[in-house]
Amino acid sequence: MLKVTPVKMSANAASTRIAGEEELWHRRFNHLGIENLQRALKMVDGMPSSVADAERVVGTVCVPCVDGKVVQAPHPQSSTKTTKCELVHTDMGGPLTESLGASTYFITALEDSTGFITATPIKTKGMASQVLKTRIKQLETLTGVEIKRVRHDGAKECLTNDLIAWFEGNGITSEKTAP
Repeated sequence: MLKVTPVKMSANAASTRIAGEEELWHRRFNHLGIENLQRALKMVDGMPSSVADAERVVGTVCVPCVDGKVVQAPHPQSSTKTTKCELVHTDMGGPLTESLGASTYFITALEDSTGFITATPIKTKGMASQVLKTRIKQLETLTGVEIKRVRHDGAKECLTNDLIAWFEGNGITSEKTAP
């Protein structure tokens, strides 16, 4: 005889289809569980009172509910090894709510091998290239090693003629990734 544990019962109950018109409401509410669906009946106008009597159909499953409960395995650690200051990842975020210093954007620089990261608030996208140059020089000064590659998403702020010329003049390879 198959022994059903409380955890297994709970998982089965959460993924079992609901019979009749109640299933329509289950789907309309983005696969809301039966207990919460019955609670919603008291809060929502226009739901049929039959939802209060909703029952699960034993032996069936609601595929979207099952899919939503499936946990994806974590990505394996990258086997690519970089040396100190070989690679710096950069990106810009924003616009955000204006900060106390009137900044609405920020730019990050992440050194790949150590995970050292800086996030610098900036007022405009136009400031990005100057801030990036400053952060790269700062990393080089802190580590005593020259940056070899800078990886970015190819956004305009990383492809200015000034910044590209600066990369080339400093022997830095600019690598563009997917946005």
